[in-house]
Amino acid sequence: NFDENEKPFEVFATLGKAGSTESAHLEAISRLVTMSLRAGVEPNEIIGHLRGITDDPIWDTGTLVRSAPDAVALVLSRHLTLSGEGKTKYSIESEIQPQLFVKPQSKPLDELTSNNQSCPECNIGTLIHQEGCMRCTSCGYNKCE
Repeated sequence: NFDENEKPFEVFATLGKAGSTESAHLEAISRLVTMSLRAGVEPNEIIGHLRGITDDPIWDTGTLVRSAPDAVALVLSRHLTLSGEGKTKYSIESEIQPQLFVKPQSKPLDELTSNNQSCPECNIGTLIHQEGCMRCTSCGYNKCE
């Protein structure tokens, strides 16, 4: 939640079932962040301390989320950016958070072929080198080296 000056003053976060260890830890983090914001601690300071804490990382729409505390920092950073505070020192759009998800570029089939060798099984398909093996594009013949 934000105050009348568009500054965050309260954080709510939930995770999984109530009563679980992870849920309790996240509630504690939320309460401490809220207490810090109400005590006048700059949001960027909070983001800086929470950002990068690593546990079981996951991907969220192309952004690496390293842990529950990291998620709180990411969301706080996003809200600061959206609320008109501009880009924060730790915002996801900054240089600190590089583009972590890049769609792989696919190569044309002829770049993957191995000297245009024909398949020894069907004599129709072309063999391509894939994951350390030679595979036929027509019949599925596969030979690993």
